[in-house]
Amino acid sequence: VHAAPSPGGIFLPAPWPLLRSLRSANYDWVIDLYGNPRSALLAAWTGAPIRVGPSRRGRRHFYSHHLPQVKMPLSAVAHHLLALHALGIVAPGKTRPPRIHLSERELDAGREFLAEHTSGAGPRVGLHV
Repeated sequence: VHAAPSPGGIFLPAPWPLLRSLRSANYDWVIDLYGNPRSALLAAWTGAPIRVGPSRRGRRHFYSHHLPQVKMPLSAVAHHLLALHALGIVAPGKTRPPRIHLSERELDAGREFLAEHTSGAGPRVGLHV
């Protein structure tokens, strides 16, 4: 079954199969780290009793708990941890930056890739999109 535009022009945030799946999953908690109009509607659609998201104008009523307002720039990790703070969960101590752990095989493959694709001189820039 595919979601089709209704004659009344009702906006659906996702196709019907996904909406049915979200509703029937009976989630206890939903944490919306995006807070855009579509994700806010999807969070509300789940029917979860606990829904965390930003308290942006026009969307705050879709959530039962709101992310705290921040005044200064935060890393993505710190910003996402605010969702737990909204639920009264505070990470113990100071949180560390995330680290990527690679096996020796993965490190060797990376070195080989760089040797084949770069001159080896000068700085490198890595992107995580």
